[in-house]
Amino acid sequence: MEGTCWYCKKVGHPWFKCFSRPEGWAPPGMKPPSGERAQGGAVQGSGAQGEGAQGNAYPGMYLMVEDVHGHEGDVGSVGKVVMHPLTHWVIDSGCTSHMTPRADLLDEVKPPGKIKYVAAASGALLPVIGVGNAKVKGANRELVGLGNVLLVKGLSPNLLSVRRLQKSKAEVTFGPTSCRAKLGKKVLWSLEEETSCIKDLWQLPIIPWNGKTPTAATAAAAKATAGGDATAPTDGVLEAVKKVQQQQTHGEVLAGVDASAAWAKASSRSGEADWETWHERLCHVNFPMLQKLVKNGSLKGLEVKGEVKEIGSCPTCLETKFSKFPFNSATGPAKTPLALVHMDVVGPTRAPSLSGSRYFLTIVDDHTRAVWVYPLKSKGEVAAAVLKEWMPRAQRECGHKVKVIRSDNGGEFIGADFEGELKRKGIQHQLTVPYNPQQNGVAERFNSTLQEGARTLLGRAGLPDPFWVCALRQVALVKNRVLATVGDKEWIPYTKWYGSAPAVNMLRAFGCMVVFHVPKEKRGKLEASGRWGVHLGIAKDHKGWLLWDLTIQKLTVSRDVKFLESLYYKEWKQQQQKLPSTPLIVEADELQQPSRQVEVAVSEEEMSGVTEEGGAAEVEQQQQQHESPPRVPHPPERPRRDVRPPVRLTYGGRGKPNVVQAGSVVEQIEEDEIAHCYWAPIPEPKTREEALNGPNGEKWKASEDEEFGSLIENETWDLCDLPPGKKAITSKMIYRHKYGPEGELTRYKSRFVARGFQQTKGKDYDEVFAPVGKGTTLRVLLAIAALLGWKIRQMDIVTAFLNGIILEEVYMKQPEGLDDGSGRVCRLKKAIYGLRQTPRAWYHKLEEALLAGGFKKSGCDPSLFLLQEKDEILMLLVYVDDILLFSASTALLDSAEQMLEMQFKCSKMGEVKYYLGMHVERDVEKGVLRLHQRKYCEGLAEKYGLQDGGKPATPLPSGFTVEPCADEEVVRESDRKLFHSMVGSLNYAANHTRPDIAFATSRLASVVSRPSHEQLEAAKRLVRYVSATASVGLEYSGVRQRLERGAADVKSGEMLLSCYTDASFNSVKADGTSIGGYVCLLGGGAVSWRSKKQNEVGLS
Repeated sequence: MEGTCWYCKKVGHPWFKCFSRPEGWAPPGMKPPSGERAQGGAVQGSGAQGEGAQGNAYPGMYLMVEDVHGHEGDVGSVGKVVMHPLTHWVIDSGCTSHMTPRADLLDEVKPPGKIKYVAAASGALLPVIGVGNAKVKGANRELVGLGNVLLVKGLSPNLLSVRRLQKSKAEVTFGPTSCRAKLGKKVLWSLEEETSCIKDLWQLPIIPWNGKTPTAATAAAAKATAGGDATAPTDGVLEAVKKVQQQQTHGEVLAGVDASAAWAKASSRSGEADWETWHERLCHVNFPMLQKLVKNGSLKGLEVKGEVKEIGSCPTCLETKFSKFPFNSATGPAKTPLALVHMDVVGPTRAPSLSGSRYFLTIVDDHTRAVWVYPLKSKGEVAAAVLKEWMPRAQRECGHKVKVIRSDNGGEFIGADFEGELKRKGIQHQLTVPYNPQQNGVAERFNSTLQEGARTLLGRAGLPDPFWVCALRQVALVKNRVLATVGDKEWIPYTKWYGSAPAVNMLRAFGCMVVFHVPKEKRGKLEASGRWGVHLGIAKDHKGWLLWDLTIQKLTVSRDVKFLESLYYKEWKQQQQKLPSTPLIVEADELQQPSRQVEVAVSEEEMSGVTEEGGAAEVEQQQQQHESPPRVPHPPERPRRDVRPPVRLTYGGRGKPNVVQAGSVVEQIEEDEIAHCYWAPIPEPKTREEALNGPNGEKWKASEDEEFGSLIENETWDLCDLPPGKKAITSKMIYRHKYGPEGELTRYKSRFVARGFQQTKGKDYDEVFAPVGKGTTLRVLLAIAALLGWKIRQMDIVTAFLNGIILEEVYMKQPEGLDDGSGRVCRLKKAIYGLRQTPRAWYHKLEEALLAGGFKKSGCDPSLFLLQEKDEILMLLVYVDDILLFSASTALLDSAEQMLEMQFKCSKMGEVKYYLGMHVERDVEKGVLRLHQRKYCEGLAEKYGLQDGGKPATPLPSGFTVEPCADEEVVRESDRKLFHSMVGSLNYAANHTRPDIAFATSRLASVVSRPSHEQLEAAKRLVRYVSATASVGLEYSGVRQRLERGAADVKSGEMLLSCYTDASFNSVKADGTSIGGYVCLLGGGAVSWRSKKQNEVGLS
């Protein structure tokens, strides 16, 4: 952009190209273009520059040394020195802020605020590199302070803004021959034309912060440079050079003063210069370094003139070397408990715990350094953990109220629920500055210590990941019982919190082997009375030790324990000859009870010297005694009627109640006792440089080479020159960690992808649709397999998309890591991940291979292919790169697998168990096949923090209707988004395996844009229902039909498809329409269903 013309004031061209400009016209202080004669034979305007003057953002602001006798250039005959703008403040009514290019005029210079640039009259943007305070000489030689003065790089004059003064309540008036400023009744300055208005510019003398005015020095420089003033100051030529050099540093030009000549004259005598000059000569070296060099005499010719002083704020250094300010060291812990509390959340973890936790919350009291840890399933649980669980207990224990909470800016801490409750309780919330975690360093350090300690315990013991919570809990317990050091002070957090010394006589080595007593009620008459186990710490709610029973593979608590602290599980396992007989695995079936949030460290039981330590000491004293007599059993509770889901939709057994036998000292622990707090996930590289230069660079390089090898092997592209008119898209490598079912890191995966969003429709792609298998098709095939006893195998096509052939011309820049530097581009022949047409190209490639192999495409679902040989049939269902094969013939299945392996690189996965997020469980002998989403459904309540709201027996309350609500009943925006998210999550389950919630989900979805508070509560109830009935799914059976018919066998012709439909008349009161629905059953289970509002109003 050219800026604004100085003649016609229009934007888009400079003044010397203006067609409206008369020949010879030029802005004040500038010459007309070459070949034109200046108007009047001279450059017009005040302050015309000489030949050596340079153009600047404010033309005409430079003033020459005026020769009143007409001897131009004869400095010795100067009658008076006209003040230069860099040595004075120019009072300007056109600028919006005070501004200067001279850093030495400012004090307390800080980084710029909102104003980043200053627009010059030429249209140029000058960068603002700082803001500070200045001072000018006012009336009666008093100093007038100026605040918020901009330090502008490249600015020529020092400008004093009239408008800024007015905003500061000052009154500025201009008379015919005067300029005055007042603040209230106080006169700031009173200027007269004769002394302070030069060339129509009102000016004030500058006051540098070193207290010296430059006026005398400037005059001395002018005379001394000419060499004809015997009365020049004693500083002589060097002082003149200093000033001229300093002025040049700020871009100042004094016409009539030849700075280079003065420099040559001075340098011929000596290499001496001032501190600022040597600072610039030595490439802006820092002042301590410069001072050392001068003091040590390490450099020849380094002669510094003047007193030792700190170099002022160099504009260049301020701009280019500006770094973050150091963090102030802590002034010491808070004076009382809970006066300051630090909080932080770690996660998401690389794998969820068995109870679904992916985060943990750390809470640290600043006064005592006591620490609490809470596992969380989502960050949304932070508010409940802090406000409902931790805070009441902590305040009750120590007798103080929470005053200040310090945390980062995470959404879990700044949400309306958390912030609103803190304000209501009068608790101050301190937030760290973004990207400055050091401000919450106490919590950050505790997070690191806890995770390192837990890793150490598990590593020494050789225990797998599911026991992280036990290790973390043990580390936190010990952390509160050992010395905490802050500065030069030390104390024990437990003692400072409770006022008594903690006991540690109950502590044993974590992960060591134990032999514990099994009561006779828990074993047979011929079974041994002792069992092997692993010590996992102090039991949370029992007077005993928490153990892992290696015989029954369950957590137990016992008071009668023999510890083998020199033998850890790792060593014990190596000694066993038959490892499979005692695997250390937590089975999902053993964890059937829904979990609740559990505090795993520094709870009242763990810190109290009465509850936990007294109990542990009692256990120790009684270890050598005989078993105590059984206690009297409690009377049984009144039997309750179990609410059971419909038989056809259920699978598996219901959770067994956790019954504790009377008098038993070994008790089974529910899942919440082993809620896991995993360590923070391993960070995944964002860039190739980060991946290859990191600690796992060799592994990422091998993974990347494997990916590139696949691309080259498939002949994915040819190198060529980019044709004219074509554009080349870019690409990137994505780096991901792959984990096993137990959360262990199994693979470093690199995936090469194109940036398909850079493609243009109609040029390098057209059609993008690719069919995928329908849910109804999948369920029908599963029902048929269950009825006829067919086998179901699963296959995965490795790098499936790389097999597709693209027909369009697509060019891509050479990928980083394979670029040969020739400037050529890749002409893609095969589809790669990220391209718009890749899924469609892959489908057509697979379709072509299947049809060539004898398959026929179904007319009902384009993702279903059929193969028939004689009396045998095979059905193949495709969902992108996941393939299911259905057939009764093993030979036909093997043949189909071999055919696919010949065409593509495949991975055979055997009998299907998990497909597209759904679990497939099968009992071939009984002819039963179950399809469910248990894990997904269990996670819904955890996702939305609804674990503690009860377990509804029905999806919606009896008689509940969903109708549009009035404006005053609509929920706030945050709740509307929550409602929208919950309905979407429920709809996913309703469309796949949960027809029992189809009606409720459909009705709630009808008001998703304007839900009421009542409807929001209904959605929450539905989420709790789905989580409570997570074991509900679809069941298909062939045996049951055989038994019902009394037939010895069932042929394919005997299979029945049953369909049911109905409607609720006039159920939508707002428009009188009805809700219709249907469900189709095959093999005793639902294969298709729908609930939908009818389009027309029915009359009956």
